[in-house]
Amino acid sequence: MPSIGRVSFSASPTGVLIYRTTVSTRSQITMYDRSGKQIQPIGDAGDYRGIRLSPDEARLAVHRHDDAAGGGNLWLTDLQRGITSRFTLGKSHEAGPVWSNDGNRVAYESLRDGSSNIYQKLSSGAGEEESLVTSPNHETPSDWSHDGRYLLYVARGSSMVLFSAQDRIWVFPLFGDRKPFPFTKSDFSEQGSRCSPNGRWVVYSSDESGKREIYVRPFPSAESKWQVSNNGGTDPQWRSDGRELFYISADRKLMAVQVKTDAAAFESGVPEALFATRNGSPPSYAATTNGQRFIINERIDDSVPSITVVLNWTAGLKQ
Repeated sequence: MPSIGRVSFSASPTGVLIYRTTVSTRSQITMYDRSGKQIQPIGDAGDYRGIRLSPDEARLAVHRHDDAAGGGNLWLTDLQRGITSRFTLGKSHEAGPVWSNDGNRVAYESLRDGSSNIYQKLSSGAGEEESLVTSPNHETPSDWSHDGRYLLYVARGSSMVLFSAQDRIWVFPLFGDRKPFPFTKSDFSEQGSRCSPNGRWVVYSSDESGKREIYVRPFPSAESKWQVSNNGGTDPQWRSDGRELFYISADRKLMAVQVKTDAAAFESGVPEALFATRNGSPPSYAATTNGQRFIINERIDDSVPSITVVLNWTAGLKQ
């Protein structure tokens, strides 16, 4: 039974529709080692969405969702002291945190103007936020280049759907005339772009094969590409030395694959499953810099679901 957001449903060829209501949106952020052994939970359970670990691994940026507050805000957790404080103070949906490589800034999306635009703010919380990317479309930041010169983001037209056919990867230069440009010009849904530590490559997910897989292209030219995953994949991330990639497979396993990024041509090994996750939709995790620990936002199914069966449901479409 596929799950989209908070709704789980399935339709048969004979006109029977079955769906589940009262699906839990609560999750628990938990740290695991590379073998899948739980190390410790982080904070209390809540309705968490995206998470990002700071480059020095001292803080975790979290989108805490809240329908009553217009979609929720960003919070920062001090992992040493166990203290969580609110980072954004807006009254609209603010999500998608991305750390700069020096840890001094956080870029994020905000829905305050009717469309989801990108802002940045000092991670200390001091000073005013700065508007970076604004348009009538919806934009979500993906990653900051390690030299701090570029911000990668996804532009998805007017749609707020998680995986939209309109998803395209764009690049925002933080120098010169700051004019955004498309990274690729395909007709497929592309997401989850991350810059390699040496700045020469970008990894991302695309549905060009008919299902979402992981690909790597040179940056910024994007003139060629290599497929990394072999059985579906989303949410790719680099190890800090650029010698390994992680991603979530179609069956929600945390995958690892050895890669070479120093040569003119990209090379990757055979993907290896590390352990099965209980990620909700969308998947959300953060790898430590050495790739030995993983912070995973796990869905907690603590609700009592109600199953509803509808016969001849297509008849309602004709009314």
